[in-house]
Amino acid sequence: MLNKKILLAIIAIVMVVAVGVVAFSLGVFAQTTEVDNKFIKAKIPDNAYEDNSMYVLPGWQVIYHSTENNLTYAFGMIDTLKLTGEWCEELGLKKISTQTYNGIEWDIYYESPEFTKNYYNESFHGYMFATSGKNGDCYVEVSSDKIIANGSLESDLFKEFAEPLLNSIILKDPKNPPKEYQFWNMTKLDYDYLKEHVKKNGWAKVPGGYY
Repeated sequence: MLNKKILLAIIAIVMVVAVGVVAFSLGVFAQTTEVDNKFIKAKIPDNAYEDNSMYVLPGWQVIYHSTENNLTYAFGMIDTLKLTGEWCEELGLKKISTQTYNGIEWDIYYESPEFTKNYYNESFHGYMFATSGKNGDCYVEVSSDKIIANGSLESDLFKEFAEPLLNSIILKDPKNPPKEYQFWNMTKLDYDYLKEHVKKNGWAKVPGGYY
């Protein structure tokens, strides 16, 4: 018959292992990445690294990459996304829903491979989220060329990565974010011309070189 102390030790080990298995299955030990900058605070449900090399507005645009799941998480804020949103819709971005997460109402868009090919010159799946704060508009993007999305809120890309991210987001609403013409890397004069031209003629007749 086993010694009572040995038996208790075995039971304790079994309990620790069981708790560890349950915690792992519930995602307790899942890796996350903190995002905390001047306009947003969030928790990426993934092990990701920061990369600011591809943006024209340092400090107001930030991107994270996940090597394990091959995902990209992008965050940005400017004074308005109106013209940008119209242009993206012209290129094939589809609004699929409006939902509230963590007290923030987001317009949700599906990025199909056709849209991303037009916009980024690369084909992948993704979701774009846009919301208006007190002092500007904020966007969040979750995309992957590995995890396929079907344009619904039930895809693995949305449920496993996008939705947990949205549920963690806190907007900081800083004053004086960059202007939309700066986001387009334009002068104010060229931006105003483009906006007026699109208003009168639509995107089909926009002169080359403006977008």
